[in-house]
Amino acid sequence: MIGLWIVFFAVVGVLLVFDLGVFHRRAHALKFREAMRWTGFWLAIALAFNAFVGIAYEFHWFGAGEPTRNAALGRSGAEAALEFLTAYLLEESLSFDNLFVIALIIGAFKVPLKDQHRVLFWGILGAIVCRGTFVGIGVLLIRQFAWIFYVFGGLLIFTALKMLFGKETETDPA
Repeated sequence: MIGLWIVFFAVVGVLLVFDLGVFHRRAHALKFREAMRWTGFWLAIALAFNAFVGIAYEFHWFGAGEPTRNAALGRSGAEAALEFLTAYLLEESLSFDNLFVIALIIGAFKVPLKDQHRVLFWGILGAIVCRGTFVGIGVLLIRQFAWIFYVFGGLLIFTALKMLFGKETETDPA
């Protein structure tokens, strides 16, 4: 199963290098039609990977879908593909609010139209690296110290209360 994750991260890495290093080497303002073509391209990549997941699980490539200690029957290719597609669609729908936040930030900092793709790319890559780092640290802490769940839960409750009872203040991004 670890082989499938290695393949996934390798494919994502290659695609990220191609996106910034080849496809968008020259900074330019994206027109609507070009943006729609890129959206279609990345959607096609995701659907192709979805098909790969289904086939890999069906034929047990890289150890995918084989029975384990925890799951005696394993997972069929159709189940794995449906799970990936469901997660992909969920992430896509949850990312729409990020578009508005990104548009506000880019507008507040007056990023030129031709540089917006590069800024967005590095911002998202930084967010992925930070999220992966914090999730990894969290997993290590939870495995080492079971009581850390209470600390994380307390932090969430504290943050929620602060948001609920906190005073709204105007922030000048400058």
